[in-house]
Amino acid sequence: MILDLSSSRDLLLALLPELVLTAWSLVLLLLIAWRHRTAADLRLAGCVTLAALASTAGAVWWLWWHAARAAPTPLAAMIAVDDFRFVTDWLFLGAAALTVLLSFDYGPSTAPENDPMATAILRHCFKKDLQVVSIALYPLGGDSVDDVIRGVGEEAPEVLAH
Repeated sequence: MILDLSSSRDLLLALLPELVLTAWSLVLLLLIAWRHRTAADLRLAGCVTLAALASTAGAVWWLWWHAARAAPTPLAAMIAVDDFRFVTDWLFLGAAALTVLLSFDYGPSTAPENDPMATAILRHCFKKDLQVVSIALYPLGGDSVDDVIRGVGEEAPEVLAH
């Protein structure tokens, strides 16, 4: 399928994966803005995220299956529509699906209660070879992150070698 990027229809087809991911991101932002109080809400947000990544991968697959290529126009140099783009899209989507974001928003007063849970979650993620990204919006949360990761790292030093 040859896409003429000077026509709106073909330009939208060429940008289909990005448009699908952007639409899902807006849905996810609205969902999190309205429902963010319970663990079930967080699970729902995680499921929506995985659905977004899967449907975006489906859009990339659809373009690849139909052998989408850009017609030689000035816009063709700006928007890649080739196998390299499709493979890198799949790689980035797969990496996003296998990444876990952990928030350490608790202080020293609740550390005895929360550190064992955070340690268990980190151990589980590392056993499954998941990439973990941690944040702490609470000023003292950074110390909690360091303590937990240092504890898990002492148990399995190969984890911190990555």
